[in-house]
Amino acid sequence: MKLNKKIFYEQLKKFSNNKLPIYVSMLIDVNSKYRINLSENRITSMKINFSPNFNLQILDTSKTGYEKYVCNDIEFSLLEEGIKTDYQLYKFVNSLLEKYISKE
Repeated sequence: MKLNKKIFYEQLKKFSNNKLPIYVSMLIDVNSKYRINLSENRITSMKINFSPNFNLQILDTSKTGYEKYVCNDIEFSLLEEGIKTDYQLYKFVNSLLEKYISKE
């Protein structure tokens, strides 16, 4: 199960705008049953313009309430994971999808 690469990159464009508020997110349907919510929490200060800290939620659209969350929120840092390109981020998110959705 993989994300649509074209849609992922299109949605990722809004993350490159540093003038957006401190919270930027994308919502992408993986297929008819699953959806992801990937968000970036930006820290703004005098020294740091943004901090590459991300949060990923994997949602089951066939369920409601707390049952729709396939797993706990996955928090990660681009720096800690060694992610330097959009493609590396795409691969990382896909690997998490495969890990958690295959358990379903």
